[in-house]
Amino acid sequence: MPAWRWTLRATLFGAAATLLVPVAPLRFAYESPSLHVAFETAAASIALLAAYLVLGQFRHSRELDALLLGCGLAMMGGVNLLLGALPAALDQELGTASTWMSAVGRLVATMVLVAAAWAPPVQLRSPNVHRVAFLAAANVLVVLWVILAFSRELLPIALDPALAPESSTAVRLVGHPLVHGIQLVGVLFFAAAAVGFLRKPGRDELSRWIAPACVLAAFANIQYSLFPSLYSQWFYTGDVFRLCFYLLLVAGVAREIWRYQDRARQLAVFEERRRIARDLHDGLAQELSFIASAAESMQNDAPTRVKVAPLAAAAERALDESRRAIAALTQSSDQPIDLALAQAAFEVANRVGTRLELELDGAVRVSASTREQLVRIVREAVTNAARHGKAETVTVALTNGNGLTLSIADDGNGFEPVAANGTGFGLVSMSERARALGGELRIVSSQADGTAVEVALPQAALE
Repeated sequence: MPAWRWTLRATLFGAAATLLVPVAPLRFAYESPSLHVAFETAAASIALLAAYLVLGQFRHSRELDALLLGCGLAMMGGVNLLLGALPAALDQELGTASTWMSAVGRLVATMVLVAAAWAPPVQLRSPNVHRVAFLAAANVLVVLWVILAFSRELLPIALDPALAPESSTAVRLVGHPLVHGIQLVGVLFFAAAAVGFLRKPGRDELSRWIAPACVLAAFANIQYSLFPSLYSQWFYTGDVFRLCFYLLLVAGVAREIWRYQDRARQLAVFEERRRIARDLHDGLAQELSFIASAAESMQNDAPTRVKVAPLAAAAERALDESRRAIAALTQSSDQPIDLALAQAAFEVANRVGTRLELELDGAVRVSASTREQLVRIVREAVTNAARHGKAETVTVALTNGNGLTLSIADDGNGFEPVAANGTGFGLVSMSERARALGGELRIVSSQADGTAVEVALPQAALE
């Protein structure tokens, strides 16, 4: 599903929940310090894991936006760890300084996310720039933590730590105005980040989930501004929205890891296919080529010409089939259909000495199995045009209108399709391949105009 649809759903969900909370006769606030600690620990782990994954992407792409995204996620995880989970685990109370550090630290991390969303995908040349950037991000958090920790006695009270909302449906604009201002500025930053990530092309799975996650984070800041719970012992709707933000990050990380595993599996399969192709080329194909050459030379001897001719033909067919198998094994699983057809047609045309013309639509997309069947049809049709039709020029065309049409036309001698029906295995094979794809094979041939082989596949067969 496109990222904009998930973003739209997240926006509708956030807006509906924000409007529903004040009017729903339900209890939304729960006093649970342990739940806050567990949540901050999980949030820190998720953000740091996502940052590590983005760092791995940056080491391959070397793009600025990936580096900034990794730094922003790492800073967000660091704030959750240093100011949420760790003080609670060590039983260290920072008092009102914790509120200010959390607010400012999350705002700085959000600013880095905005920079990542709108940064151009320029490539950085320095091999150690990611180390410098992550070290600078860590230093920012540490310096902020030290300054606020030592000045905690001078800081104004941001929010009463003993806040106990009597009614979880009532808007409670309590606390220092600057805290509410920071939350509202965070709303704008997360919204800007969502728009920025949405306009970027979805180069990976993680980037598709960041835009809707930022939308939910923006609604979390709205909830924190209207119903303070981020800096208290109460677990409230803002915490639920922030939890959804990290859950979407988990979904993006999981999808990205799955994509890495799938690509590794495809690479392993491709390498094994290439190994088999090399074995076929160095073994079977070489032996068949020798047999075909020897049989062809023996046909010059009149006494053995009749006996050797079937052997030579059989060797040529076996050699063609081995070449087809080698070509199929060496093709990438995501190779475009136009490139696959061009390679197959050029290989056959160069071998049989026929001029080739291509009219292939590069926008056509088919499955790997469909591509393989069409490639084999092209190989068979071009071979027949050269060997049996004595064609000088073969034209291969691929169009995609109301369904897909593959045409192989030549200027050869032609033949009578009705008379040849059922007598040539090549024609039968092409027809069966077309029917297996849900289409049909049509042949038009005459001695004056040559032969045209056309495969028509309905649109349903391509989906």
